[in-house]
Amino acid sequence: MLKLVSKNEEIERFFAALEDVRSPLFDSGLIILEPKSKNSAENIVKALPAGKAIFHALSDSYESESFARKLVIANREGEWLIVECSTDPAPTVIQILKQIAEDNRFALLNFENKEIASFELNPKTRIIMVAKNKTIEEQISYPFFFNLFGPILRI
Repeated sequence: MLKLVSKNEEIERFFAALEDVRSPLFDSGLIILEPKSKNSAENIVKALPAGKAIFHALSDSYESESFARKLVIANREGEWLIVECSTDPAPTVIQILKQIAEDNRFALLNFENKEIASFELNPKTRIIMVAKNKTIEEQISYPFFFNLFGPILRI
């Protein structure tokens, strides 16, 4: 007999899959919102325990500094960064995600009074990008966008 799984159960399993990845690389996740989905990035944050996640709205293709600041805060606190992506991410954002996917580290230029500030990803920190299917298909220009993430959930 086929058991229907609710959207909340799917999200909880997705979170568990991200959290279980411990070594050698930690995974970032991608949640794709289907056209009829009533979910949002803010709802995803609410599905996590209080104090476990920081929310960031990525809505400007040229802006990366606020993303970097939120990532550094989440990393220092060992929290998850839930990013609502409603535009093509700036090249700097893509570069940060690539660095994290490759070796759990990221570097920021001219950050906190340093020419190059290097950060190792906190073992508790995860990045979850949340984007509408239409945004991914029509706006995101990086051809290997999906390769930046481990688990991918369509809801």
